[in-house]
Amino acid sequence: MFWYVILCILMLYPLSIVYAGNISGKRTQCVALMAACLILWFFMAMRSTEVGVDTKYYSHVFTQFSEIPFSKVFTAELYATEEADWIFNFEYGYRLYNKLISLFSNSPQAITVCNSSIIIVLLYYFIKKNSPIFLLSIWLYITLGIFQTEMNVTRNAIAILIVFHAFRYVKQKRIFSYVFSCIF
Repeated sequence: MFWYVILCILMLYPLSIVYAGNISGKRTQCVALMAACLILWFFMAMRSTEVGVDTKYYSHVFTQFSEIPFSKVFTAELYATEEADWIFNFEYGYRLYNKLISLFSNSPQAITVCNSSIIIVLLYYFIKKNSPIFLLSIWLYITLGIFQTEMNVTRNAIAILIVFHAFRYVKQKRIFSYVFSCIF
């Protein structure tokens, strides 16, 4: 709870940017959104592998990906713990994603940083394109479940934001583009 309160207090900074812009007559909503997203990214990406219910398991699996050859990326059994008593069965895309990141860094923190970066970029893009009040959207994002999504089920958060991004195709009545974006 302590860090959640700190995060909410830090969100006063982007709010002050918007407030200062309103006083001076300048549009500062995009700058405030960027500041809010950077604060969120820092909290999500720079956490320990022990923070979050399953972050330690994803980190352990990522370490295994860095050790297996490309030929076994889609078939290797991945264990959530060192005791090898719990098998993680990831989707093919997420397996490939882990292996590609492991080519750049073997650190278990790399997967957390990359996942957080994808989430924040998609969140920024989605809010900027679709929300009339950026900071309200950020506030709802935080209060409606940052600790339920980003700290626990990162893959779900990435998938949700990709689908949200692709939703614009439904509005344009381009269903094939929507399905294509969600699948790939």
